[in-house]
Amino acid sequence: MAQTHTNSASDPAPDLSGENRQLQRTIAQMRDALEDKDHEARRLVQKAQSDATAEITQLKSTVQSLRDALEEQAASIGDTVQAARAETAAEIRQLKDTIQGLRETLEDQRSDAARDRQSLLLAHRNEIKELETMVQKLRASLTEKSA
Repeated sequence: MAQTHTNSASDPAPDLSGENRQLQRTIAQMRDALEDKDHEARRLVQKAQSDATAEITQLKSTVQSLRDALEEQAASIGDTVQAARAETAAEIRQLKDTIQGLRETLEDQRSDAARDRQSLLLAHRNEIKELETMVQKLRASLTEKSA
């Protein structure tokens, strides 16, 4: 139920500027929190990328070492080389599968982080919109009361 209230000479004037400053501080704090969350999400994505890159580099180095060892054995040993090639090829396939799995995991993590970030941004934007709506309603109410 809407109330109309006229200010009499003894009614104190509402402190709109104080309320406005408080709402601006609240909005600024929420923006800061959103930026902090965004920074943390980016940091987590970068860490995941860095970890995956380091692991991929290590796996590539391992694959290269295995290939080098295989070539050395091939030069000196006949039948043993064939067995070693088969074994190494299986390891290489396994490493490639692992690398592919790591790439997919990294992509999933990137996607999850982006989705989480987007969800967080949307939630904060909605919260800011709600606060702005509340500010407008409060202003309208104060204007109505002071009219």
